[in-house]
Amino acid sequence: MNLAYKIGRALDNVMSIVSPKRAALRAQYRSMYFGYEAAYPTRKDLPFPFDGRAEGMAKASRKTLRARARDLERNSDFAACILEAIDRNVVGSQLGMQAQTPNDKLNQRIEELWNQWTYPENCDVTGQQSFEEIYSMVVRRWFVDGGVLIVYNVDKNKNIPLTLQVREVDDLSDGSYPVKPDGSTVFSDGVEMTREGKPVAYWLNTVDANGFETVDPERVPADRVTFLWKKERPSQFREITPLGKSVPRIKDLEDYNNDVAFQQKMLASMSVFIERDENTPTTPIGRVANTKDGKRITQVRAGSATYLNNGEKVKALIPSGQAAEFSDYETSQMRTVAASHGLSLEGVSRNVERVNYSSARQNLIEDDKTYSKMKKYLQVHFLREVYRRFLDACFLKGLFDGYGFNPSDPTMYENKWMTEGMPWIDPLKEAQADDVQLQNCTTTLQEVCARNGKDWQEVLDQREREYKELKKRGLPVNNEKGDTNADKNGKPPEQDSGSEPDPGTGGGKQS
Repeated sequence: MNLAYKIGRALDNVMSIVSPKRAALRAQYRSMYFGYEAAYPTRKDLPFPFDGRAEGMAKASRKTLRARARDLERNSDFAACILEAIDRNVVGSQLGMQAQTPNDKLNQRIEELWNQWTYPENCDVTGQQSFEEIYSMVVRRWFVDGGVLIVYNVDKNKNIPLTLQVREVDDLSDGSYPVKPDGSTVFSDGVEMTREGKPVAYWLNTVDANGFETVDPERVPADRVTFLWKKERPSQFREITPLGKSVPRIKDLEDYNNDVAFQQKMLASMSVFIERDENTPTTPIGRVANTKDGKRITQVRAGSATYLNNGEKVKALIPSGQAAEFSDYETSQMRTVAASHGLSLEGVSRNVERVNYSSARQNLIEDDKTYSKMKKYLQVHFLREVYRRFLDACFLKGLFDGYGFNPSDPTMYENKWMTEGMPWIDPLKEAQADDVQLQNCTTTLQEVCARNGKDWQEVLDQREREYKELKKRGLPVNNEKGDTNADKNGKPPEQDSGSEPDPGTGGGKQS
């Protein structure tokens, strides 16, 4: 390559004497090949890969990728590993909410109303799903379909007049619209937006229970909708499934798995060929059974004994393949699929045969970073908006009268989401580490409890109740931290009347 570069430069110098313009063009085009080695054309790479604006490329592939991702969701065990890992760690088994206004009385009122609202008959427009179940479905549709729409409806007949309606991205109209843009807005696959790309409204197809769509889509203002999708480029206006990058490799894994399974089935059965000697007189294809009907025997039962005609012999069919190497192939491919989503093989496949404590904990920490990013995105773009609308609905209904709620005060909308904590690999080591950090003032009880999906105030309240009940029943109380001289009932020892306390240590005078 170095020699070709020198020759090219020499030709450019000669050509610059005759035609400087052509020499400059030659230098410009050659720089694309020699400026970066990765830009040099090879037999596997096109000179100019397909590229363009994000929305133009997404339109050409969006529906196909979504359909293939849904097919894997329904039929692929390998895709299910990723989806179940996300459901376990991002959604978890619980989703608690802790109000954090300056008013403790108001905080308690908000949490009471929130717990009531999250039941299916209160939060779901269909009355079928609790808020945790809606949240789980939203997360899955966001990851598989690439996006999901949540429409906020007002039901004045309910105590808290707010209900959620989840709509799939398929409902976004990509056909004709009953109105035309007035020049200040543009339409793009069901999204009406300003020329800067800010959504103004969403055009949604109305579908009945039988799946029939109306002729004209319905215009829903953007302030009533949360369109949950991840924007990766400035020129992107709609979703693209995150699972799309893994579709080819997962399909390869499925095909390979099916082929190996078929091979093992053949090895578990008896498949044979009947070979006939060339010198044997011509006979009908197959072996004629010594039965009256003259049918050829093509199957045998266990324990049966059959006889061949003269000149025939049996050759067993033993397929050769990579069944023995399947485990290594599956592991390497699944590790690549998991890594493309920021996850470890062990976290996705739940196979911990090849890890020790250190590697397992490191994978757990790195996986938790990926899950934490997803949780943060969902909290900012979905949960925060739901919580704000919930508070406004309660305020307008008069449910905060006498509690000091002020909708113009931003602190009224402060809260904390309590998700399931990260599990421990070694509970003793983790507890000791938390204890050391608490003593060194490098963490707080709130952070430790939040990491385990608990409310620190509820923990203290419960511990206080337990302490009083233990004392009431005369049962021993665990020693308090920091008082190594406390007796088994938690009381510090009495001071010796003959000693004086040392102002530096608080102990008695040394003799």
